[in-house]
Amino acid sequence: MKSFALNAEIHSILNYEQVCKLLDNWKWIFAKTMPHMPHEYCLRKNCNDNDFITVVLYIRKHGYIKIFKGREYKYLDYGNHTYWTMGSAIEKTILINRAKI
Repeated sequence: MKSFALNAEIHSILNYEQVCKLLDNWKWIFAKTMPHMPHEYCLRKNCNDNDFITVVLYIRKHGYIKIFKGREYKYLDYGNHTYWTMGSAIEKTILINRAKI
């Protein structure tokens, strides 16, 4: 993965509506290895990297904390879905998850 200097100003420009529009336009893949926890994911490599980073940062800044299996995650609700990442450093974050609410 390429290295980059994280510029918070560049990646904090989008508002909620713009983030939601990006989420609507991304390709979501059903997590077939986890049918007992139905959800989908979007891969970073399939998105514009700046948009992906912006959405991850938006979720982490504006989302709410929820405990899952003893661990804290930041979630953002939009429409019929809740979105979250696994909490890795931005450079190592390769996907965003979503599940129906």
